[in-house]
Amino acid sequence: MIELLGIGVRTPSRAALHEICATLEGGQLVVVGAETAAERYALLDMLTARRLPVEGRLWVDRVPLMAETVTRVRAAVGEVDPESPLNPARSLLWNVMADHRLRALGRLLALPRRREREAAAAALAAVGLAGSAHDRAVPLAPEERVRVLIARALARRPRHLVVRELDGALAPHDAMKTLVLLRSLTRNERRVVVVSLAEPTLASSLADRLLFLSGGRLAYDGRPDPAADAERRLTLVRR
Repeated sequence: MIELLGIGVRTPSRAALHEICATLEGGQLVVVGAETAAERYALLDMLTARRLPVEGRLWVDRVPLMAETVTRVRAAVGEVDPESPLNPARSLLWNVMADHRLRALGRLLALPRRREREAAAAALAAVGLAGSAHDRAVPLAPEERVRVLIARALARRPRHLVVRELDGALAPHDAMKTLVLLRSLTRNERRVVVVSLAEPTLASSLADRLLFLSGGRLAYDGRPDPAADAERRLTLVRR
C-alpha cells in the first residue's frame, strides 16, 4: 500500500503539487496523467523517493518517507525509465543484473552471485523473456527493450513498481501490450504498479485507477472510464 496525505512538492520555479491525497491499494494498476509533464514527474519523483515532500506525508507499506528512510523506500519501490540504456554487447541476463545506478558494476566484472542470477532469470521469466536470457541486447524491438528494463527493476525484488512515461517510448499498440503485462504483475504479491502516461486514455480498459493532476492538484481519482463505471454500477442495481 502507498498512502499520500496532503502531499506538496516544490520545484525551483513554483509549487508543482499541492494537497495530494490518495491511498493506492495492493493489486492495482494505477495510471498517472496530468496537464503537464512536470506534474507527472513531480509525483513519480516522490513515489520513488527521489524527492521529499515539503508538506504532508507519504507512506510506503507504513514506512514514512523522510530523509532517514529514503533508502528503505527506494528499495521498496522499483523504478522503470524506458529511456535507460542497455549494453548491446551483453546478454539480457547481464543487463537485468546491472541496475540503474550501476551499483553492481564491480561485482558484474567477476562472477555474479547465484541468487543474483536466479533473481534476474526469474524477472526475465516474469516478463516473458526467459527463452532469450542469453541473447544479446541487440537487436530488440522497443517493446522488448522496455520489458528488459521492467525485468531489471523486478530483479531487485521491490514491493511496488513505478514506470515513467510509457507512451513516450512506445507506439500506442506496444504501450497497450506492456500495460497488459504490468497489470499481470499487480496480481503477483499484490503490488501497486504506477504508470505515467502523456495520453491516459490508453489505459481506459486496463487500469484499475486514474489519478489526473491539474494545476498542481488532484483533479480526478477514480476509474479511467467513469461512464463505464457508472453503467456497471447501474447494472448491478437493476439486478
